[in-house]
Amino acid sequence: MDRLADLGVLKIMITGGEPLVHKDVFKIMKYIKDKNMDFALFTNGILLNKNNIKKIKKFNPDVIAISIDSIKHNIHDKIRGQNCFKKTIENIDLLLDEKIPVRINTTIFRGLNDKQKDIESLIEFFIKKGVREIVIGDFIDYGRGKKHKKYIPSVNEARKIVKAFKNKTKHVKYKNSLPALKFSDSFKDDKTKLSLNNSICGIGTFMLAIKENGDIILCTVLDDKKYNAGNILKKDIKDIWLNSKIFKQLRDHSLNDVVKCRKCSNKYECLGGCKARALMYNKKFNSPDLWMCSVYNSH
Repeated sequence: MDRLADLGVLKIMITGGEPLVHKDVFKIMKYIKDKNMDFALFTNGILLNKNNIKKIKKFNPDVIAISIDSIKHNIHDKIRGQNCFKKTIENIDLLLDEKIPVRINTTIFRGLNDKQKDIESLIEFFIKKGVREIVIGDFIDYGRGKKHKKYIPSVNEARKIVKAFKNKTKHVKYKNSLPALKFSDSFKDDKTKLSLNNSICGIGTFMLAIKENGDIILCTVLDDKKYNAGNILKKDIKDIWLNSKIFKQLRDHSLNDVVKCRKCSNKYECLGGCKARALMYNKKFNSPDLWMCSVYNSH
């Protein structure tokens, strides 16, 4: 934490696994804030309660992101675990009562929660509750996903999500977030430089992931040994960030190296999408994220 603060890190995402299992998670939150950094907490919401929500509020989190895959309790519980839904919804209400920003993370599984009306019902349900950030993505072929490929949705399913948001958010006002600065940004007035950053999440340019054992990896999805950039307990993180070949392969390419992206009118919004998905679809980083292609073709 001290080293990250020294390097000017602005925000830490506390995730897992389930971070609320960690016995020192509240000390970690406090230490982050004491170092003048922001944090977001990614949780399944089960272990929240009135007492620890009060504690979390004191640390003024940027957002609490909670996984809800369906507002049909049997579907959500099938995905997340028995009797999860009721408790999670109760805790979302407690967070909202305390005016803590809540983000809903939903993963689409083929044949479980991918019906148009179900996606629209979920969006409507949480908007009515006062949630103003809902992120809906797809189940992908990594980690445990390798054993459950039948649930991976078609890229065309992205169009359902776009349509659902259009139908259910017409009268909702959202605050646009500020663009992030990236490793390869140029401050000259040159639009072509924007395409140097070829991922929407900032993988390798303004974001990295640190595992529980100190390993630094590309992201929480791409955590195989071949995506290991080094270990924070063995080598200085600044040296790893600036010099690791793992990041270099992303920084040495731009959207303009991908023919489909180069010609796309939405490339400055999409920024090449998710590199993990691009790898899943095309077996290489510098290729289109077909899920995002489907999203923007739906506009």
